[in-house]
Amino acid sequence: MQTHLAQLADIEHRLAEAVRQLRQQQHLAPHLDCPQAREALLMLLTNGLRAYCWLCDQHNGILERIGEERPLPRN
Repeated sequence: MQTHLAQLADIEHRLAEAVRQLRQQQHLAPHLDCPQAREALLMLLTNGLRAYCWLCDQHNGILERIGEERPLPRN
């Protein structure tokens, strides 16, 4: 259980970092006049979104494992 909680904390930290980086990249887009720079930024955003989705999947998987080990009590 402690291992899962440590993994969850790590993934939550990495998710927050991914969101921060995506927001920074998003704010750059309106200021780029060069088509090549826009294309490069689009590639960065696309890869960042893929990483974000992967981290979300990892996050949900760990939550499921924690739930299997320690399910919520039912009334």
